[in-house]
Amino acid sequence: MTPKRMIPFKSKPQPLKKFKETRSIQYEVLKKKGLLNKKLLHIKMNFSEKNIQCLRRASSKMTSVQQIYLNYDDCDQNYNDSFRNLRFLLKKFKHLKNLDINLALCDKLTDKGILNLQQSLQIQGLASLKLDFASCRKLSDKALQYIQQSVKKLRNLNTFSINLSECEKVSDPGLLCLENCLLRTHNLQSFQLKANRCPKIGDDGVKRLFNALRKLKKIQNLDLSIEGCNKVTDSSMQILQKYFQHTINLKTLALNLTGCELSSQGISQLEDGILKANDLNKLKLHVKQLYDVPKSQICGLQRRLKMNKSFQSVHIVYV
Repeated sequence: MTPKRMIPFKSKPQPLKKFKETRSIQYEVLKKKGLLNKKLLHIKMNFSEKNIQCLRRASSKMTSVQQIYLNYDDCDQNYNDSFRNLRFLLKKFKHLKNLDINLALCDKLTDKGILNLQQSLQIQGLASLKLDFASCRKLSDKALQYIQQSVKKLRNLNTFSINLSECEKVSDPGLLCLENCLLRTHNLQSFQLKANRCPKIGDDGVKRLFNALRKLKKIQNLDLSIEGCNKVTDSSMQILQKYFQHTINLKTLALNLTGCELSSQGISQLEDGILKANDLNKLKLHVKQLYDVPKSQICGLQRRLKMNKSFQSVHIVYV
């Protein structure tokens, strides 16, 4: 089997030339580096119009590519209209299984940009999708509605990760959109949601999310981070308690509740649920800045979990 290779592909500043000439130069660079290879499995690239045009031309020489990582690291560029060209590029890769799009810190990204992006995400056979929108402060619940329309069509999706941290306009109705698309992903095995410091997300959003997760029987790995969401209270812990009591196949749980409005009662409900999750064997829990919960209770929780023989590893961060 040919070993997997992660290929960095970054555009360097070019002198002012006509577009056709620049595109030819980019193509020749790929050729000299040996990247026009039908056995190539991975591509890692920065987004730019030049790179998109170059790869569209070269894609026929990269027919085995299964994973693409797109890094949008130029925060000053307006990407809202640029995703249309991306759609035509991704359709060239017939064996694409994993797509990772990093849009973190793109202050100019708006809901319109996600509307243009949604058709690029509708890739038949896609098994893994990772979207990073951290600190994209102009995004709202409308963006999640557009993502919902794409993800619900990915029948083979088994891994889905989305980062909404510091997207201050995202609220509980946005998580309703996530609920609706998760309910269509019957083969999902791993799910990660980061919604740190989203002040409009509260108990109703958590309820919506776990309504969907409860019906996904193949989930094995769950990573939920809602640090700094001070509208998340003990009511959410009651929801988690019920979820863990009825879940099957869940083996790995990472849960970040730092800064949520939890009390001793909420932590007790969470512990009860975790201990009744039959297949759970790996736990990572962040419970810092819970001012109404004594440290002695967290220490007791950690001790009891570590003594439980069904757990392979327990890691609790509380200071």
